[in-house]
Amino acid sequence: MALDNLETSSAEEARKHGNELAVQARELRRSWIGSPQMLTDLFLLPAEAAYKKAVLLAPDDPTPFSNLSSDLIKIGDDDAAAAITKMKTLYERLVKSYLHESRLDDAQKVVDEISDEKLSESVRNTLATVESWASLDIELHRKLVFDRLPRFQAHFQLHTLTSSRRDDVAEYYAFGHDYGESLFDEGLEKEMTTKKRLFKNIHITLLNLKPAAIARTLIHFDLMTLFGLMKSLDGPAVADLEDAPILIAYLYVGHIIPTAVNERLQTQIGRLITSLETDESIANSFFLPPFHSERAVRRVINDRNRRSRMRSMMATGFVLGAMDEHIPKGFETDRKTFDDLAVLLPSREFAERRDPPLVALMQQCKETEYIDANWVTNPTLFDIDHASDEDWKVLSIEADPLEVAAKLLGPPFKAGQGVMEYTASFFTVVSLSLVKISDHLMVEALVGEMTDVMDLIRWNCLDARSQPSGGIDPSGFPRTYDRIHMSNIPDYIGGLFTAAMYGRPLLRPDRQSNLRLNNLPPMFESHEHLQSHTSISSLTRASPVSHEHLQSHASISSLTRASPVSHEHLQSEYLLTYGKKRIADHFSLPYIAPAEWSDRPVYSPLNLTALLRFICQLSKVGYHAHWLSGVLSALCAGTITTTARPPRQEVTSPADVDAKCPALESTVAPWRAELTTLVSIWSRLLPFGLVLPQQEGLVSPSDIAKLTVRFSSVRDQRLRMPHFVLLFWDSTDEDQPSSSMRRLLRDDEQGDKTSALGKKKREGVHVFTTMKYFTATKIVSFWCRADVMQRMMKGDSKWKVFIWRVDNWTQMSEGVDVKDGVTKTRVWI
Repeated sequence: MALDNLETSSAEEARKHGNELAVQARELRRSWIGSPQMLTDLFLLPAEAAYKKAVLLAPDDPTPFSNLSSDLIKIGDDDAAAAITKMKTLYERLVKSYLHESRLDDAQKVVDEISDEKLSESVRNTLATVESWASLDIELHRKLVFDRLPRFQAHFQLHTLTSSRRDDVAEYYAFGHDYGESLFDEGLEKEMTTKKRLFKNIHITLLNLKPAAIARTLIHFDLMTLFGLMKSLDGPAVADLEDAPILIAYLYVGHIIPTAVNERLQTQIGRLITSLETDESIANSFFLPPFHSERAVRRVINDRNRRSRMRSMMATGFVLGAMDEHIPKGFETDRKTFDDLAVLLPSREFAERRDPPLVALMQQCKETEYIDANWVTNPTLFDIDHASDEDWKVLSIEADPLEVAAKLLGPPFKAGQGVMEYTASFFTVVSLSLVKISDHLMVEALVGEMTDVMDLIRWNCLDARSQPSGGIDPSGFPRTYDRIHMSNIPDYIGGLFTAAMYGRPLLRPDRQSNLRLNNLPPMFESHEHLQSHTSISSLTRASPVSHEHLQSHASISSLTRASPVSHEHLQSEYLLTYGKKRIADHFSLPYIAPAEWSDRPVYSPLNLTALLRFICQLSKVGYHAHWLSGVLSALCAGTITTTARPPRQEVTSPADVDAKCPALESTVAPWRAELTTLVSIWSRLLPFGLVLPQQEGLVSPSDIAKLTVRFSSVRDQRLRMPHFVLLFWDSTDEDQPSSSMRRLLRDDEQGDKTSALGKKKREGVHVFTTMKYFTATKIVSFWCRADVMQRMMKGDSKWKVFIWRVDNWTQMSEGVDVKDGVTKTRVWI
């Protein structure tokens, strides 16, 4: 059949026609009595023509290429015996292609034709397992994956903290840390100066890990909205209206606040609690989900004031912290007052109206005792539960109120206008602006971990948006954004790699959008240096980080949305394998970090789930299924040939990435049990199918168990950082794990290559990076395929499990016997 005579305009129809001809050839082959060439002429050549037509109609679709490649194998030899051999090879390739495309029914039809018995059995097992996962509801399964599998290595809460804080909620950093940078966007400002109306509505999603931060935002927004409404009304003056901006300013920058400010705050909190408990609207343009509001307000009303102690602690903290010597013009008096008293005094006019006894004392410079007796700690400025802990001898408050105030509007400063008056003028403008745009503005406030919430928004399974609250229906809230600002949160959760993984999918695809983040540690000389360390440079050169600049204290990056990449711009399969191995090493074999605190921290907190998320992203931008599946298959098999090397210094440089190393066979056996468990769980969510080795390949949901183990004690050493894993050790020959564990796990030029340790690495060690730790009980829970755990428990096996710290490769607990100490609690489903 001539190519031009194929009557179809659809690539799918052409490919389907080619498949029909190929299937007819397969069915007739067993009973065919004519010559092989006749079979080729009647069926295989027309099938080839159909596939070529499909290629022309859809050049970016890899499926017809796979069909065409297989069909060309069929007709590559006129000899009958060779033709049969070629057809057998075709079926092996064809069934793999069907599996990669998740076409299970088609794969089932041709599996009988596979000549390789091992491959045939592997495919049958894979089909049975994949079908068991495919039967699950994908949305429910996605929620289970997000809920049950942490994104980061485990962190433990400090034992010295009060019981109210030992709730195993992650912390990126301590209170009072990091400045809120301006969100000014030059591109948006230029667009807003045009006459064209760019948008009808504005939606802002605020997200913070700590409920106290969301509660602070809620209180300020409510106060500004109320003041703006009163200010915009025509009529007689409203009581307290004149001082409202000063009240808001004190709450924003004051660590210790006057009694009058606290009384107004408590009144406002009471009104907010009533509104939240009765599901009344806080404001028409502010949405706070019920569960989030309960957590937020609970943190604010728990006002545990210790005024004199808090003030003295802050004074000591500011002296030790050596505040910026630069004094904004007009703030000289406030600078001296704050340095002397650790509080900001109000203007004489405000004091006369709100705190008359203070006026005379201000004149006599005897304010200290009065302030300690009457002023209160500002419960909205920092986490009082944390700051009030007895172990904190010096309170670390890094936000200088003068500097914070100066950044709100910037110069010029009006003569005679102090910090409070200046800050109040800012909030007056903001309050009136909020009223003017209230019909077009929606502020959504969420409490949660950034990557978790971003994932839930992306896949439309965020419970906070599942039901109306305060008369607002969140079901129509956007799932993509024009601008995303992450501050320097990526510093603590995986850098640019994490920012690109979770932030880029939320950028709007239909117009200009970008994501901004700051990098604070002074460890990186350039953006190329930063990208090299986070292991993304080798895979992002076709889609680079853009619009970046360096400042003395921070590296600021802006990423645009990732788009599908044309075939010629994709990295080669070799570079893809190299890049994924480097990323896996970055998670599992980080370089040894300083044992104690460092003012230049570099974290490697991600666990192996990040590798699977990364593979999903590569599929989205155009990498072929058989490439991605092939690399996963090699990793799950336990060995991979690569030129990649584990990190050889704390910060990886561009030269390290580009360095040419000889290829070697790398063993990933210690992570194989966890990786094959995770790959099985994720198989339902991957955008392509898998063909894994028969041994320790995919397992069904009923063969994956949740296991727990209780430890009697854990060393109290940098517990808050996410750098803990479970290490299983076969103690038959050696009771305790090697003190040089990182060297044992490596198999490059710097690893231990002795035959005995090589066998131990392949058969006697399992590392699990994905686990949850419960501080109060010292119980660890994790998911593992049942067959691996059964082997560790059978007969006279002497496996032990330890908690290990991987940033400096030290043992953090005594070993627990796997037979007696590990308990199965449930299966996946």
